[in-house]
Amino acid sequence: MTDAEQREAARQFANKWKGRGREDEDGRSYWIDFLSNVLGMANVTDRVEFEKKVVVDGNTKRIDVYIPETHVLIEQKSLGKALDQKIMNSGSVELTPYDQAKRYNDNLPYNEKARWIITSNFSDIWIYDMNARVPEAVKISLGEIPGKYPLLDILIKKDVQKIFHEMEVSIKAGDIVGLLYEAFLKQYKIPDANPKAETAEQKEKREHKLNHNF
Repeated sequence: MTDAEQREAARQFANKWKGRGREDEDGRSYWIDFLSNVLGMANVTDRVEFEKKVVVDGNTKRIDVYIPETHVLIEQKSLGKALDQKIMNSGSVELTPYDQAKRYNDNLPYNEKARWIITSNFSDIWIYDMNARVPEAVKISLGEIPGKYPLLDILIKKDVQKIFHEMEVSIKAGDIVGLLYEAFLKQYKIPDANPKAETAEQKEKREHKLNHNF
C-alpha cells in the first residue's frame, strides 16, 4: 500500500469501530481488521494466537491476543472500560488491564515473554515497552490512528526498539501527510461539483489521480 492508501485504510478502520466494541464478541475481529487492512499483514489467523492458554497459580487463563513473531501480548477490554481502572479478577485480585496482562506474561516461558504489552478498550490503545525499567503507557485514541498508525508497526516488525522518539516523528509526519492529502483532495476534486452528487465514476477518477500523485 502507498502511504495515502494506508492512511485511508486507518481512517476507515477508525470510522468503522467508533462507538463499537464488546470484549468477547468483537476483540478478534477488531485486531484481524487492523492487522490485515491497515498494517497489511497476510494470513493473520495463521500468525496470531487468539485465546492463548497460560497457567497462573495452577489455573488456566487465556491471553486475548498474542503475536509470536513480534512477541506482542494484547489484553482486550470492552468499550467504556477504563484502561487504568482496577477490576476484580478471578482469585479475588484487583488488577488493571496492564497488571492482568503482566501477570499472564510473567507466567509465560522465557522465550515467549512479551516485548510489548498492549491494552485496548476499542476506543484507546495503550502500548507498554517491556524493555523499560518502569513501563509507561504510550496512548493512542481511535481517532488518532490515521495519523499515528506507524507506532503500531511493533505488531508486525521485529526491529522496533523504542517508540517514544518514533511517536514524535510519526506525529509530525502525519501532520505533514494530512496537509498534503487535503491539498491533493482540493486539487483533484471536480470543479463546482456538489460532493453528494458526485458519481461513482467521477469519484473513482479523482481518487485514482490522488493515489498516483500522493
